[in-house]
Amino acid sequence: MQAYTKRHAMSVHYKFVLDKRRKREDKIYPLKLRIYDNDDNKEKSLDIYLHEDDRDERRQTILPNDPNYK
Repeated sequence: MQAYTKRHAMSVHYKFVLDKRRKREDKIYPLKLRIYDNDDNKEKSLDIYLHEDDRDERRQTILPNDPNYK
């Protein structure tokens, strides 16, 4: 009898997102890393806080006028 194992193609994607559910008093949002792994999604806090205007959503970058820009 032979044992067969299924091989699944691993496709991991990520995206940086502002968690707009967690707005602080000074109107900044936490930046999180969202990881997509097939049907599973996870978010990891990066301990970075940004104003909504200090981030380019399409390019996934922090703009140079923000103190967190490196």
